[in-house]
Amino acid sequence: MANATGGVTQVEERRFYTAERLCPVWPKRAHALACARPAAGKPRARAEKVEGGGPGVGHTRRGYGWRCRGGGALQTTGRANYRAAGF
Repeated sequence: MANATGGVTQVEERRFYTAERLCPVWPKRAHALACARPAAGKPRARAEKVEGGGPGVGHTRRGYGWRCRGGGALQTTGRANYRAAGF
């Protein structure tokens, strides 16, 4: 959480990642540079790539990755967690 929020000084997760950084942070979603490059430096594309529709994520439609990105003091992510938190 501290890494995603700049040392807990921001209430929204950092969104600008290089392709080189996407790979180690999200190895299952961005397992190679070629796979990560289309989302690098593009916050919405990155959210859809790494947080959008996948097993266990709960997002089934386009746009959920961006809408349910990490936010708040606890970095709540995911549709089910957003609902449970009352967002």
